[in-house]
Amino acid sequence: MTNAQLDEIKGNKSVIKALEILDYLGETKEPAHLKEIALALDLPESTVHRLLVSLLSKGYVRQFGFDSRYNLGWKFLTLTNSLGIIGQLPQLLNFHLRTLARDVKQSVNLSILVGKNVIYLDSINPTDKISMFTPPGTLIPAYASSMGKVLLSYLPNSRVEALFPEKSLERFSKNTLPTTEALICELDDIRSRGFAIDAGEYDENIHCVGAPIMDSQGTILASISISIYATNLDPDWYKQYFPRLLDSCKRISCELSA
Repeated sequence: MTNAQLDEIKGNKSVIKALEILDYLGETKEPAHLKEIALALDLPESTVHRLLVSLLSKGYVRQFGFDSRYNLGWKFLTLTNSLGIIGQLPQLLNFHLRTLARDVKQSVNLSILVGKNVIYLDSINPTDKISMFTPPGTLIPAYASSMGKVLLSYLPNSRVEALFPEKSLERFSKNTLPTTEALICELDDIRSRGFAIDAGEYDENIHCVGAPIMDSQGTILASISISIYATNLDPDWYKQYFPRLLDSCKRISCELSA
C-alpha cells in the first residue's frame, strides 16, 4: 500500500470520527464537555480535542463559556440555504411561530426530517418564564417526537421499516415506542387524525402535539409542535392545543403555496 493510500485511509477515519462527534452533539440535550464526548465515543481526548478545534474553526460546533462545553454550530442552518424553501423556513415562519407560541402560551418548535432523525430549525418560547428552548440544529430520533412521527407518517410503511430495521427501538423514557411494529401502528393513526402526540417519549417531563406543513403539491415540508411540561396533565390535554396548531399549519401551508 502506498503512502498516498495510507493518508487517504487515515483521512477517511478522521472524517468519520468528526461526523460521529457531530452526531453525538446533535443527539444530546445539553452542550457536552470534551471528556463526555470522548467517553461516549470511546475516543482519546486528544483526538476529540483536535477534531473539535477543526470543527470550531469551520463553524460546525460552538463552544460555551468558561466551562468549555460544546454543541452544534450555526453552520448547519447556513447549509440549509442550499435546500431552497426549506432553508428559508425559519425566517419565513418566524412570525407565525411567535404568534402561535403567544396564543397558546407554550413553546413552539419547527423541524424537518433528516434520515431517521428530526432536526430542529427553530424553537420559540412565549415568555421568559417558560424555558423549553431546543437549539437549532439539535437532532433527535423521529420516532420519539410528535414532529418526527408526523413527518414519518407521510412515508410509506416500507420506507419507515427500512429506516428502522431493528425490531426494538432505543428507549429514552418508559413511554418511548418499543418496536418498529408499534411505530407503524401509531403512524396509521396519525394519518387518520392529521396530527401526532408525544406522550413524554423522548423526555418524560415534556409532552408535545405536532402537525404538518405542506407545499402546493401536497408534499410535506416540515412539522410544527407545541410542547408543554408534563405536570398534572389531563389525559386529553392535547385537545386544548391541536385545533389552534392545525389552523396555524393550514394557514402557513396556504401562504407557502401562494
